[in-house]
Amino acid sequence: MTSIALDHPREDAKTIIKASLERMGSIDAYTDEGQRIVGKQEASLMGGNGARLIVDVPEMQESEEKTVIEANAEKEVSIDMATNPEDIKSNFLNTVNVLRKRDVDDLLDEMSQEMTPEDSKEVASSGSFGDTQSTLGKRFIIMFVVLMVFTLLFGVMMTAVMMP
Repeated sequence: MTSIALDHPREDAKTIIKASLERMGSIDAYTDEGQRIVGKQEASLMGGNGARLIVDVPEMQESEEKTVIEANAEKEVSIDMATNPEDIKSNFLNTVNVLRKRDVDDLLDEMSQEMTPEDSKEVASSGSFGDTQSTLGKRFIIMFVVLMVFTLLFGVMMTAVMMP
C-alpha cells in the first residue's frame, strides 16, 4: 500500500483521483464508495484476468487542506501470471502526481470539454463491473475454435502429404 499526501481538501482530492482513473487506459470502470474509490481492469480475451485498484480516502484527515490517500492494487485471480497489479498502481501514482499540481476547477472544465457524462468510466456500484467469468468463458471458446481449426488444417495437410 502506498500513501500520498495531496495538498487539496478531501472532495478535491477525490476529483483528482477520479480524473486520474478517467485518464488511465488500464482502468475500464471505477466506483466511488465514499471512503474508497475502486477501479477495475477487466479481464482481456487474450491474457490476464484483470485487477482492482483500491484508493482509500479516509474522512478523518489531519488537516482540511491536505488529504492523505492510500493506493493498493490486487489481482482478480491470485494465480494469474499475465496481470501485474503493481503496473496499474504505478500508472495511477504517476497520473495523480501530474494532476495534483493542477487547479481542480480547471481540471473539471477540461474534463467536461473532453467527455460527456455518458463517456465516463464511473459506475454506480462495483456490481456494475464486468463479469470475469463471462470473459473467461469467451476466452475458452476462442481457444477451442482455434484448436479445432488447427486440427482440421493439420488433418488436411497430412492427408495431402499421404496422397500420391
